Amino acid sequence: MKIDKTTTIQGFLKELNRIIEESIDNNSMISLFAYVYQRTTFEIACEIALGPFDDNKRLEKFDVVFAQLYLDAYSA
Repeated sequence: MKIDKTTTIQGFLKELNRIIEESIDNNSMISLFAYVYQRTTFEIACEIALGPFDDNKRLEKFDVVFAQLYLDAYSA
């Protein structure tokens, strides 16, 4: 599966959902980690939307940069 580069948490969640679906179709245990990562990232996005952090944009950028490492590793 081709993984797209993402610049938003929503884009990353979309890619994680694709990984989960593909992993389930292939009966791969990768879906377990991807699901946990998806749930965690979703909760982070919800908290950012509420705005309780000192710098919500910085937190989203950090989350997306870190998430891209996972997508790159998955693609490799």
